[in-house]
Amino acid sequence: MSNVKNYHEQGGQKWVVGGQLEITAGGKLTFKGTELKPALGQTNSEASTVAALKEDFNSLLGRLFAAGLMVVDKSALEAAITAALELLDSAVVGEDVGEYPQAAYDTFESAIEAALGVVDDTGATQNEVSTALAALTTAVSTFEAAVITVDKSVLRAAIAAAQDILDGAQVGSEPGQYPQEAVTAFETAIGAAQAVVENADATQTNVDDAVTALATAVSTFEAAVITE
Repeated sequence: MSNVKNYHEQGGQKWVVGGQLEITAGGKLTFKGTELKPALGQTNSEASTVAALKEDFNSLLGRLFAAGLMVVDKSALEAAITAALELLDSAVVGEDVGEYPQAAYDTFESAIEAALGVVDDTGATQNEVSTALAALTTAVSTFEAAVITVDKSVLRAAIAAAQDILDGAQVGSEPGQYPQEAVTAFETAIGAAQAVVENADATQTNVDDAVTALATAVSTFEAAVITE
């Protein structure tokens, strides 16, 4: 008796036999109790090369598949989708350490949906399933690498405070007002700090330096107020 599960075709296709093949007394081959007989006109392979033998073998597998004796194995892809969905469900979208950018979340979600489409496709080949599994595996790695590890919360708070100061400042030459050049320089400093926040490749050192630079800019701006 042969309880065949994974049947590998040369060239990468993997199929699963949907039942048991048995060799009974007398050498008869049966499938689910029914004797399998040679098809009319069936001949042995006369292939003389590996390539020709592969072609004959694949042709046989195709006929078995068409007869419903073999199905495409999607179990690994289904398991990968389940794991990916769990990862997506546990992910928090945000800007803080341990969270994920919205763009990364959306891209990962689309990758999972694409894999689900292959699972739902009754006509999908094993190569297509294998390709979908590889793509989803890559998507998981990419998503995990997108988790935020640099703390920008202090810089964002400093930018908000600096913007409040800028919004409350009046340009002019009277006491309590600020020269235009001081306002322009302060705006530039805030913009530079914001650029660091928006830079996905910024390191913690970059962020810390931006905090220091913005603090200096705040002090410089406040000192520029006209007093008399």
